[in-house]
Amino acid sequence: MDTPYEKIITKALTYDNLVQIMRVMIRRAGEGGPKAGEARNLLKIVKARWPEVRQALINGLRQGQNPKVIAREVKKVTTLSANAAETITRTTIMNASNMAHSVIYAQAGIKKMRIIAALDADTCAEFLYRDGNVISVRRGADVTLHPNCRCTIAPVVDWPEGERSGKEYDDEGHAKSKLFPADTTGKEYLRNLPQEQQEKVLGYDRVRLMNAGEVKFDDLWNTKGELIPLKTLSETSQHGG
Repeated sequence: MDTPYEKIITKALTYDNLVQIMRVMIRRAGEGGPKAGEARNLLKIVKARWPEVRQALINGLRQGQNPKVIAREVKKVTTLSANAAETITRTTIMNASNMAHSVIYAQAGIKKMRIIAALDADTCAEFLYRDGNVISVRRGADVTLHPNCRCTIAPVVDWPEGERSGKEYDDEGHAKSKLFPADTTGKEYLRNLPQEQQEKVLGYDRVRLMNAGEVKFDDLWNTKGELIPLKTLSETSQHGG
């Protein structure tokens, strides 16, 4: 018999939720990300076999399998490549898990939750910006921003104490594990990364504009926490803000 958590996460495994996340991939296609056409084709493949894909995801979750194992079952029922199947699996499960946790928090009387991003240079700039933000438990569907997103949530009682793990980079780009103060935000972490890692997260041209003093670090995002398109930043800097 499914546990309450399993029932909630199963309900959250919907094709519409996946579409919302994949739209971010399509939006980013113009900035060097996966091509929009490839993202739409991936969705088309998944939609054609969604009942089978969903069942493979549910079976894997019930058996406690890790995403790589579940992805192999997803690949069997579609024409997806191994990498694409793993992207779909990780993305859908993480999104459903965040949504399920938000429901459980609400049922427990918790009203707020905190977004937690992984502190390393593989995390997207938008989530490093949102790291530490406190949002309503009703917004569980808004946490997973893009394919392969690793960010999660935690119930808010007070600011966490102690430390949180992350990665520190030396001048040659070598990473090592480090414990940061628990209230370190992703935005603060990104601001202090070496230039090479900043370029990996933000893109070379954004960092170039910052170093030239043409844009400020805080001006790279809009009010929704989304990265402002490079073209818009360049035009703004050319007109003196």
